[in-house]
Amino acid sequence: MKRFFLKFSSLIFPLLLILVTGALAWKNHVPGTILSGWDSLHPEFNLGLYLKRAFWGVWQEHQGVGAVASQAHTAELPRLFIVWLLDIVLPANLVRYSFFFLTLGLGGLGAYFLVKYLLSVHSERFSKEASFLAGLFYILNLATLQQYYVPLEMFAVHFASLPWLVFLAIKYLREGKRRELVHFSLVTVFSSAMAHTPTLFYSYLGALVLFIGSAIVLVKRKALLKRGVLLVGLTLVLNLYWLAPNFYFLVNHADEVTSSKIHRVFSDEAYLQSKAFGDAKNLGLLKNFLFNWREYDFAQGKFVNLMDEWENHLANPGVSQIGYGLAVIAFLGIVVALFRKAKYALALFPVLAACVFFWLNSNPPLGFIFDFLRDRLPLFKEGLRFPFTKFSILLTVCLAVYLGFSAQFTMRLLGKIKLGFLFLLFGASLLVYSMLPAFKGYLISPSMKVEIPQAYFEAFNWFNSQSDKGRIAKLPLNTFWGWNYYSWGYQGAGFSWFGIEEPTFDREFDRWSAFNEDFYNQASSALYSEDLNSFEKALQKYQVRYLLLDESIVNAGGENTVLFIFQTHQLLNSSKHISEITRFGALTIYKTDFEAGGDYILAPKTYTKDAFALMLSDIVAKARPLLGFADIVENLSQDRGFAQAVNCDLLKIGTVEKTHTEKGILYKADGGGVSCDFLEYLSLQYNQGYILRVKGENVQGRSLKIYLYNTGTHRMDLEELLPNGKFDEYFAVLPTKVKGAGYVLNLETRSYGKEGSENILSGVELYKIPLNLSTSLYFDTDNTAKSNELQIKEVNKIAPVLYAVKTEGQGVLGLAQGYEKGWLAFSLRPNFKLLDHFQLNTWANGWEVNSGNQIYIFFWPQLLEFGGILVGLICLALVLRKPRS
Repeated sequence: MKRFFLKFSSLIFPLLLILVTGALAWKNHVPGTILSGWDSLHPEFNLGLYLKRAFWGVWQEHQGVGAVASQAHTAELPRLFIVWLLDIVLPANLVRYSFFFLTLGLGGLGAYFLVKYLLSVHSERFSKEASFLAGLFYILNLATLQQYYVPLEMFAVHFASLPWLVFLAIKYLREGKRRELVHFSLVTVFSSAMAHTPTLFYSYLGALVLFIGSAIVLVKRKALLKRGVLLVGLTLVLNLYWLAPNFYFLVNHADEVTSSKIHRVFSDEAYLQSKAFGDAKNLGLLKNFLFNWREYDFAQGKFVNLMDEWENHLANPGVSQIGYGLAVIAFLGIVVALFRKAKYALALFPVLAACVFFWLNSNPPLGFIFDFLRDRLPLFKEGLRFPFTKFSILLTVCLAVYLGFSAQFTMRLLGKIKLGFLFLLFGASLLVYSMLPAFKGYLISPSMKVEIPQAYFEAFNWFNSQSDKGRIAKLPLNTFWGWNYYSWGYQGAGFSWFGIEEPTFDREFDRWSAFNEDFYNQASSALYSEDLNSFEKALQKYQVRYLLLDESIVNAGGENTVLFIFQTHQLLNSSKHISEITRFGALTIYKTDFEAGGDYILAPKTYTKDAFALMLSDIVAKARPLLGFADIVENLSQDRGFAQAVNCDLLKIGTVEKTHTEKGILYKADGGGVSCDFLEYLSLQYNQGYILRVKGENVQGRSLKIYLYNTGTHRMDLEELLPNGKFDEYFAVLPTKVKGAGYVLNLETRSYGKEGSENILSGVELYKIPLNLSTSLYFDTDNTAKSNELQIKEVNKIAPVLYAVKTEGQGVLGLAQGYEKGWLAFSLRPNFKLLDHFQLNTWANGWEVNSGNQIYIFFWPQLLEFGGILVGLICLALVLRKPRS
């Protein structure tokens, strides 16, 4: 009985952490809902399909025309084992809920055992109690809240695994036991899902190297160097299966992603959002950019603050003071660790310092270093737009450790007068009170708990049951942004591709492939021009078999007329090549009759070789030398637009200014304000093409953003963020076949929190240009359509990256997936021969076939993943193998 009591007493604090997690799970789950929204993963919709995409993970066939994986989808493989277990015992709508609360509990337990181990090295007294407070703090703080409020799996995996990885790394460094190395290796394997966006893993890897290096310097034991190198080496080798493909992507395609429209417009805004919270005040509270974010309130029909419940809570007496107090206690723990000569705890200090550096980013005192790195390293600039998401969990682990040291020191002092346990109760009560809304259902945003209509799952099943499979284009096409709002409550990047096997054109995928963005530009322009012929050409060109029109999508905060739902139905129903097949609730499915190759293998009757789709920037480049005098030169000295400064922030926060100067119109915004203005051009005809020229200067903050509003379609035909510094930019406005006239140029100068913005508009000019009305323009030295005599006799799709094709005759063999040099075509008989590879019809893969034969098509970078898996398994087997006695 005594042994049982001792065992129970040693587990009481871990059990309390589990109880806290259970209470949070109970209060944050809404029966009948599924956890979905913002960026989310839904393998439970079709686990076999998700597993297939993760295993053949280097080429993501389902992303529009296909793309090299920019995200490490393969890193999801170990996590899927856990999802599979949950899927066996739970309904599908509880799988994602359960996974997140499982990670929350595991993270808290990891922090408890990490801190307990570090404290016990120096003193057992009150080590459990202090570790409990550290584990409770790790669960209950604003940084953790922001990771779970709009949850994404990779951050939850990082939260759950990081304290265990640090704990096991310290144990192995200190004790050198093989058992700890085995445990570290296994946790490393299951933690790899943190690399879904690889920059999170790279941040962890950098922190691990920094910690181990600091430990080697502080402890000064020869064995540590070998052990440290082994830990880092294991981390790299066990993640090689996704690291190697990711390096392939970075070398060959990183620039394409950063130049995509979504990234080009959004990246600077993201950076400024983070910069606005890069100060000691927000650091002390662990408060960051989500507190400046908005979400759409469907009930009120307007945008509201995402974290409004928490903003109200922080305004309550004592709440913010508790946050600052905990930060002070944690930093005092560094002093305690220093006096105790707790070298492994002190080795975390450089990691803490690095996290603080990235949190403060461009702000004093070391902002000049951050800006230097950001200006000279494109990957640094792109990967660390939101430093909070990459370093906040690392920061909270360090703070939890030092808070544990401070708490143990305080309880030992109070223990002398029998008040140590009272401090435990007081500290736990303060932590719970400071995060009280989490226990009222606000650990996860209520807007993430939705009921997805059954019609979507019926549509998934319908598509997956079709024998005539093919690419699916999603409608409406009102915006290039990969963010959707549905009338039944969902807002986020989307979810349908988790249930549909065939590739879909979703705006979320446009940033991963320029060809996907090309499709949107061509199809959207044709649709809003009500140009059926050009729209059909775009569908035929990109081998679209189905159209999925979703009438539950809304234009959040604006008029739904911009969605063009009625006109889209009307246009599609007038086509001889497009027919309505079926409906599921608000979903209408259309089918095209355009000829397409089975499994995307084709021998096109005619083709173009190494031709490229004409981009809007190319139109500008071709037109500029031909421009004469401007047809319209804006007189900025006149009172055009608003007579005085107008703040168009939805909540009317901040201040704005509009001033006429010698250089032009000066716009200022501060404190979150948005200075808006407009210039009307109501006589500009839609059937005429124009070049729009905008000149000025970005003095500080975010540069000037322009929107060209079409008064006929109510759509923004242009949305562009002008460069930093002085700018003189040209933009093409395509003509349409629609009669009518009227454009409005909207101008926006936006501030982010304390980050003010200041822009000068010095000139606006418009030039008429004679553009071809076609939305499928090409240019190249060899763009003449050629005939093809090759015949395809049989296609065997062995895997998403491997085809066997029997051909007859000679000509061109095509693969209707996005052109990528990693695709190889070869024959084995009579001898091995690699076929000449070229860009087919501006976007697909093509090869010259000189004689009929068995042709194999293979995406060779997939071998990088398989090689990494093999090396990782061998390494893991060596670690797990018991040494000879």
